[in-house]
Amino acid sequence: MPGHLLMRLALAGLFQPQWSAHVHEEWIRAVPRDNPHIPAARLQALGEAIDRRIDDAVVTGYEPLIETLTLPDADDRHLLAAAITSSATIIVTRNLRDFPAAVPGPHGIAA
Repeated sequence: MPGHLLMRLALAGLFQPQWSAHVHEEWIRAVPRDNPHIPAARLQALGEAIDRRIDDAVVTGYEPLIETLTLPDADDRHLLAAAITSSATIIVTRNLRDFPAAVPGPHGIAA
């Protein structure tokens, strides 16, 4: 539900979301765990449709930053790297413990 709300707000022009191909890869792998009836090809097509629908949402060029960042979960560094690269001010996550304020804060980013 929260994802649907965020997409509606983005489509209404109320904020500019940013994500990376890495983010798409993660959710495309995660969705079938709870919804094995949804074909991977359908999820891939959905990701591509979202990319086409939301202008300038896909962040690129963040990869060199990943190795320079330290977070409690190293697998989340790509999120912070993309946020820094895109000059984001907020990372939307349910996983706040992996984004302690002292790490994204100096970059002007809150989780």
